[in-house]
Amino acid sequence: MAGTVLCRGASTQDEALASRYAPVLYFEHDESCYPVDVAYFVQHSELYQLTSQGSVLRNATPTLASLGAYQSSSYYLDNQLGTIADNGITDDYQAHRASLGYTVYAHVVTNEQSTVIQYWFFYVFNPGDLNRHEGDWEMAQVQIQGDTPLMAMYSQHEQGQKASWSLVEADGDHMKVYIARGSHACYLRSFSGKLGAASDSVGVNGLVLQPTDYTIEVLGNQSWLSYGGSWGWAGGNQSVSMKAVLLGEVGPQGPRFREGGSMWQDPLTWGMALPRAQQPLFIAEWFVYNFLMFFIVGTVVAFVVLAAVI
Repeated sequence: MAGTVLCRGASTQDEALASRYAPVLYFEHDESCYPVDVAYFVQHSELYQLTSQGSVLRNATPTLASLGAYQSSSYYLDNQLGTIADNGITDDYQAHRASLGYTVYAHVVTNEQSTVIQYWFFYVFNPGDLNRHEGDWEMAQVQIQGDTPLMAMYSQHEQGQKASWSLVEADGDHMKVYIARGSHACYLRSFSGKLGAASDSVGVNGLVLQPTDYTIEVLGNQSWLSYGGSWGWAGGNQSVSMKAVLLGEVGPQGPRFREGGSMWQDPLTWGMALPRAQQPLFIAEWFVYNFLMFFIVGTVVAFVVLAAVI
């Protein structure tokens, strides 16, 4: 069971499912941001809108309750604690981390065949190696049939990865999610992430959040879910915004709007379209992850052999 489950507008059945299958989260040692309640981010943000005349302040003190009125993608929340060029946002988060605790959001979708339970993670900042932006939404989901987990699907940047439950590392019904430092992409193994352009770093050398360590809020009728803008700075004008998008500097949209809404509205179709993880891929990732160790060991062995010959 998770530590605390909040149920606002969702059924008690959804609450029970969200708790039963809550994931175990593994973070890399140098991670600076962890899943947090979105209220903390909104509390320190101003709401702007990108227009043809530039960026216009629409609400200097937005709240979770008021965000739902702003459904256009032209809006963005700009955190006033810092910018993408400094560490102000992460420094404040670290200073208040103990009192903020950890929050994971759950979304349960059931059809005639099965149920998908999504776990959404919000981070106040994304200090990735290839992209740096305010706010970050990532997600991992499990498909169940009856009481049996069938598959897991993890979001990774603009895509992700799926795997049958037999290939998922889990503690009972709780899938293990290995979260990349900075980018917060979700992976199936602690040595994954190095294959591909992102070259993410994951591991088991940092914070581990068990389901009892975080609060789960089941998503239902929260008004802020209808907010269609970016959770983070999106540019001073439309030209700057277009450039920022290309550089990965714009905050993401919320769960209901990710991938054009497909992740939220039809999570199973979205998840089944992801590349499938296979054992050969894990083997290749393991060798790439440990290449430096192999190189060092090989070099030492070579020197020892050379010294013995001499």
